[in-house]
Formats: sequence, C-alpha cells, structure tokens
Amino acid sequence: VLIFGTIAIRNNKLLNIFGYSYGLVPSDSMDGIAPEGSKIDSFKKGSIIIVKFSNFDDLKINDVVVFQSEEEGIPLKVHRIVEEHSDYYVTKGDHESSILDTNDLVTREKYQAKVINVFYLFGIASSFTNFRGIILLVIIVILFASMLYQIYNVVKHKNESKRNEISEEELEALIEARLNEIKRNGDNEK
Repeated sequence: VLIFGTIAIRNNKLLNIFGYSYGLVPSDSMDGIAPEGSKIDSFKKGSIIIVKFSNFDDLKINDVVVFQSEEEGIPLKVHRIVEEHSDYYVTKGDHESSILDTNDLVTREKYQAKVINVFYLFGIASSFTNFRGIILLVIIVILFASMLYQIYNVVKHKNESKRNEISEEELEALIEARLNEIKRNGDNEK
C-alpha cells in the first residue's frame, strides 16, 4: 500500500484499492451549503473522503468529483459539478467565496473519481497532513481490526472445543453402556 501510494502521489493520481480510494480534504472550498437534492453534503477542511472510480460518462450535476488541477501547487481538486457539457464538466466549491471553475474544467483525462462518502471525525484527520500519514493510520486500523477478529476466532474456537469435550466420567459411562449393549446383543443371538 505504501509503495503503490507513493507511486500514485508521484503520478498525481489516487491510490486504487479495489475500485475505491480515500483522501484528506486540504482546503475549505467545500465548506458551505450543498445544493438541494445533492447526495453528498458540504464538508469541512480535514474531512476524509471515500471515492469510487466510476465512469466519466455516468457523472451528473451535483456529483462531487476529484480531478487533476492545472492550478499551481494544487495537484488534485475536490469540487461539485454545476454544469454538464458534452465532453467536460464545470465545477465549483460549496464555500460562499467559491466561483465557477471555468479555467480548470473536468475533462475525461483529468477526471479521477467520484466522492461517495465523507467522514469528519472531529478534525482528527487534519493532523495527518500528508497522504502517507493517512495510509499509515488506515493500515494501523486495519491491523488492529484484524487482530481483534483473530482473538474473537480463537476464543470462539476454544469455547466450541470445550463444548465438544467429553469428561472422563461421561466417557466411562458411554463405554460401559456400549459394552452392556454388546453383551445384550450377544445374549439375544444365542
């Protein structure tokens, strides 16, 4: 994940994990009022976004997208689509000071992914200002969840094996009952 994440950063792309990715919102351009009927509400600086790599042709007005920017010092932007044209989209941030982004149009070549979910987490993510820090946090969370799952499985397996164990007294009683049954069957055959 770290290697592919580093490669993605160098190529100005998002890390693709089974068709999804995530990122940290570095500015307040989407902090405002979302248009009515939007699936994604406005969100604050420091939010974590979950994106899906979807088809460029499936985008609609009010979708929030990630795209490569031509603006100096800003490799990727997250804006809402406000105008749809045959081969490009015009976007704008939700912040009240945002203007139509007519100089940085979303074309098929610049389009990266569509935002499908946003988590603010009380600004905790804003302390991880670089992509590698977020990747490290996600890896730690995944490893911790995996460890808890493994502990759960060990305890579950131990409890099941205890339930399946037969005590010595029960075993002796079963053997004695079986021997008596064999004896009776032998006597019946005579």
